[in-house]
Amino acid sequence: MGRIKISWNKSVQDFVQMKRNFQIQENSSIMEVTTYSKFRENMKSYLDDVVNDSRPLYVTRTNGEDVVVLSKSDYEGLQETYYLMSSPKNAERLLHALKELDEGGGVKRDLIEE
Repeated sequence: MGRIKISWNKSVQDFVQMKRNFQIQENSSIMEVTTYSKFRENMKSYLDDVVNDSRPLYVTRTNGEDVVVLSKSDYEGLQETYYLMSSPKNAERLLHALKELDEGGGVKRDLIEE
């Protein structure tokens, strides 16, 4: 698969920064850090925490690039966000909708159960 180069406009960059700031405020520690050796020793526990807490795990390695472990659902969410934000026009629409919601717009509705 080839690399895709995306031209990010200023509002998309602002959105990404806003999400980062929100995550930092919501979680005192976004990502736990451990060594490869500790990860191997406690793999089940670490993987359970990654899934249950919906928080990535940063694994440092002495001889190789560090890695990040995240749940499949979190990975799919990141892929979906990347896809939605890859179109500047769609990104603008999403940012506008978020801004409108933040300013009190929008209507809360109950779902109809069948």
